[in-house]
Amino acid sequence: MADPKRDDATPEGFGDLGAAWRDADLGSDAFADVDLERVRSRAEAFSRKIRRRNAAEILASLFVLGWAALTAARATSPLGLAAGASLGLGVVVVAAVLLRRGRPGVQPGPEAPTRAVLAFHRGELERQARLLHGAWLWYVGPLVPGVVLVLANAYAESVRANPGRAGAAAVVTGGVLAPSFAVLGGVAWINRRAASRLRAQAREIAED
Repeated sequence: MADPKRDDATPEGFGDLGAAWRDADLGSDAFADVDLERVRSRAEAFSRKIRRRNAAEILASLFVLGWAALTAARATSPLGLAAGASLGLGVVVVAAVLLRRGRPGVQPGPEAPTRAVLAFHRGELERQARLLHGAWLWYVGPLVPGVVLVLANAYAESVRANPGRAGAAAVVTGGVLAPSFAVLGGVAWINRRAASRLRAQAREIAED
């Protein structure tokens, strides 16, 4: 899964924001040095990244869903049918979570005070960080059964076609299974790293 994603630079106007946000006296001048338009621009840029990420993920999900449906339709055994159905279901779960929890929020209107705009962007950073941090559960987890069943079905079909080459088929299947799990594990790790970066940005404007 692509993260929403990394922006190494601290958002413009955020350098001294933590101090202003935590200032005990939050009067009218508390955020006088904050460039509100730049903060809004950063928030909108972040929302665009989220929308692009979601669009790419949904397109990929539709492609995999189509392949899973074709696999199930062409299945010659219950295992093949289960493989296609399981992979398709996993992809649907991933897409559903993105559509339900991964959509960007609506930025406060132009009349909103500075503090509300800052709170909105901080909340968006934290919300997306939570989503990415849990990618192993809602993104990787639902895909694992389908991947395992697809490979098991490929092995079974290979053995049916060439009973004398079961050992070679097992080696090939294991050779594909290991990298597949490595990729899924890498996806979870990358997203956890992305979550840490987003939380670091959110801490710039976190209230004590």
